Amino acid sequence: MNDLLVMKFGGTSVGSAGRMRAAAALASRERRNRPVLVVVSAMSKITDLLLDTMRHAEAGDR
Repeated sequence: MNDLLVMKFGGTSVGSAGRMRAAAALASRERRNRPVLVVVSAMSKITDLLLDTMRHAEAGDR
């Protein structure tokens, strides 16, 4: 794919509904000019929560 733009958002850039809207608006504007691939990682502080939950699950804690 020619001229593909990869945009990665994570942490505080998707930490609230307003920040998610801003990231979506940026991607939408770029999409008018070229193909865009958006990568979204966990919101602020969610990665630690997911890791903690995984550790509990591994230990057999339901």
